[in-house]
Amino acid sequence: MKLGPIVCDACVVLDLLATGQEVRLVRALGAAILMAPLAHGETRFLYGPPDEAGNPGIIPANLRALEKAGLLEVRPIGEPGSRLHENFVHVARVTSQADAESMAVASALELPLATDDRKQRRIFSTLFGGPLLSTLELIRETARVLKLANHEVRAMLAQLFEKGRFAPPREGSDLPHGEWYRGHLEAARVLQPAKEPDAPVTSSGRKGGPSPRKRRAKG
Repeated sequence: MKLGPIVCDACVVLDLLATGQEVRLVRALGAAILMAPLAHGETRFLYGPPDEAGNPGIIPANLRALEKAGLLEVRPIGEPGSRLHENFVHVARVTSQADAESMAVASALELPLATDDRKQRRIFSTLFGGPLLSTLELIRETARVLKLANHEVRAMLAQLFEKGRFAPPREGSDLPHGEWYRGHLEAARVLQPAKEPDAPVTSSGRKGGPSPRKRRAKG
């Protein structure tokens, strides 16, 4: 699988950085990342170990390895009247400027858009019908291409979970590979297997009640 250029929003790029293997990932996919200016500016921080007060640690995001390898390019929105700028104006009516820029670049250049945001995926699909990618698709395909052993995959996904705060997609999400991700996290013991909570017995004698979620999920 050779992807060629793909447009990524800030969250997907941060997810790739969180793995600590961003250059290896992008090269394995035969890809190159394009970012809109605002998305590039939002690619700022990852999560680190808590400080002495117990507050979440913050690590500055570092794009230099991707830039040095020639795998990351910032694409300007262009002059008024250009197709790219017109697409931006169109999308900015229904979403944030940063997301509108990313969608405008992908649509004008007819490239896949990599985003895990449910709203942005729906808007892009509705307005432009272009191809969509997700963080887990990129990582799973990399694992396949490189024939990574399970322990290598789990180490990478554990970093994504901790440094990227990337929770498994919700059930019913349109993001693929959620169960694959959850299974590896559970095997790596960074995520506890989901358990059905004790629920009150109803008049029918059956237990009921929803399963709680402890972390904000993707998708």
